[in-house]
Amino acid sequence: MARVKLVAPVGDLRGTLFGLVYSEWKAGVNYIREYQATVLNPNSVRQELMRERLQFYTQEWFNTLTQAQRDGWEEMAQRIGDLEHDPFTSNSILQICPEIGGKMAGVNVYAGFNTRALSAGLAGTNAAPLGEAQPTPPGVSSVAYVSATGTLTVGWGDAATFASGAVAELWLRSRSRVYHKQWETATAMTTNTVVITAANAALGARLAFLAAASQRLLIQMRTVNPSGYASPGGETFPVFASAP
Repeated sequence: MARVKLVAPVGDLRGTLFGLVYSEWKAGVNYIREYQATVLNPNSVRQELMRERLQFYTQEWFNTLTQAQRDGWEEMAQRIGDLEHDPFTSNSILQICPEIGGKMAGVNVYAGFNTRALSAGLAGTNAAPLGEAQPTPPGVSSVAYVSATGTLTVGWGDAATFASGAVAELWLRSRSRVYHKQWETATAMTTNTVVITAANAALGARLAFLAAASQRLLIQMRTVNPSGYASPGGETFPVFASAP
């Protein structure tokens, strides 16, 4: 663990970024510690891409954004930090989508919003979406798995609150370690259905459902606006439980 003295242009940095946790003791001393998480393959293609995106937007924070834009993201960070979230739910095995909330600096929120938008094929924004309300998750209406083809079809109803151009994100995990929890696909909210035949396995490679037919899968959906503002995860659904 290292102690850090923050000076301009960075006066405060808290939260998780690049695998490190930035925090502050009550005495006002900043420190950095390693984020403890179970990642079986930290060098998968998706992991590397995510790190590159976070690094890019962090550089944009200092090199491209105006001071007014940075101030807007600091205000957004305060708004996000004030969102209520249940720690017992967020730590549950059934919680798949990551939480939106917690105490973070503006740079973390800017990088997070835009990385999330880019991953979902959306535009993102340099200006904090202060006028947006947090969207609500879509309501899953049907989940069907065809074992003969290894095809998973999920249907949903539109969320009650979402911006024009928002997408419905599908997250998936298995109760075993074959698939760890992660984002799988994003589809236009008004499409109302998505079909997938494979998911990212714990070691980073794509694995067809037919190759892991005995797995118990869980899915969860959330809404992401074009700005990257995301809803909480909706209800978690079991997908199928085939006999080994």
